[in-house]
Amino acid sequence: MSILIRKVGRRAYAYRVDREGGRVRHRYLGRADDPGVSEKIRRLRAVKTVPGQLRRLFWDTSLDNIDLRRHKKYVIARILDIGRLTDVQWLQMVYPTRVIQEVNETSRQISEVSRNFWRRWFECPLFD
Repeated sequence: MSILIRKVGRRAYAYRVDREGGRVRHRYLGRADDPGVSEKIRRLRAVKTVPGQLRRLFWDTSLDNIDLRRHKKYVIARILDIGRLTDVQWLQMVYPTRVIQEVNETSRQISEVSRNFWRRWFECPLFD
């Protein structure tokens, strides 16, 4: 995920850029000079690293060593298995719900109790 600022004339427009599969998606956020958009950009840039409040979940490694793109299955599985609801809210800001559901179904690190809970939570009919 990255933030793209495009200038058209004298105005600047902000976009959130995500890679989904083989495609790159640009989502319009708004005018870059809008205070609400500036706040969104600040929050989106803050989710590029694992926050310190999740240190308790990743006791076996340094938070600085976790790359959210390369280690997404590890991060998602750990949070789904032993995280709190607020941790999952952060997770949904970082990853699309579809990716979270896929990891929930394929990861061997998630207990069956947690897996079934998250199936119900995300209302995932594909895997019932």
